[in-house]
Amino acid sequence: MDNHLDLAKKLNELAKRGEGGEKINAQKLLAKFCAKHGINIDEVDDEKTQSFTVKIPDELQWLYFRTVGQVTQKDNNVWNQRKRNHFRIECTESEFVLINSIYDHYKKELGKQLELLKTAFIIKHRIWMDGNSTGKPPSAEEQERINKAFRMAENMETESYQKRLK
Repeated sequence: MDNHLDLAKKLNELAKRGEGGEKINAQKLLAKFCAKHGINIDEVDDEKTQSFTVKIPDELQWLYFRTVGQVTQKDNNVWNQRKRNHFRIECTESEFVLINSIYDHYKKELGKQLELLKTAFIIKHRIWMDGNSTGKPPSAEEQERINKAFRMAENMETESYQKRLK
């Protein structure tokens, strides 16, 4: 029975988080599976909502809140605590783990993209760049990053600096 219950819980998670046809099919399959194996739907969705407190820096709060909404499909389950940057989240434990996992992934990806944007900005505005101090040609990976920055710079708008003399 435990094996069937575990499978039903996995189907339930897919039914909650799936999109479009995947979600609908998971819901139908879950209903059939539970009926066939005599499992009560309440047993499947036994996770209770809990309160979790997190500390998020000012500059990344927008990313964390959007991640919470993406996972929970709600926009009213985050509250500011009395301490700066501390927030209380109402969700299940599995949602909390998923929120933090996705947030960490997005934060890492954002850091990479911001570095690329910084390089493109420097290229676009012809701001002095540190040279390759090793004297070796860039690796294939580094060269690809440089090429991406040049493509990004081509699409950036710019406003020329006007030197003002008094």
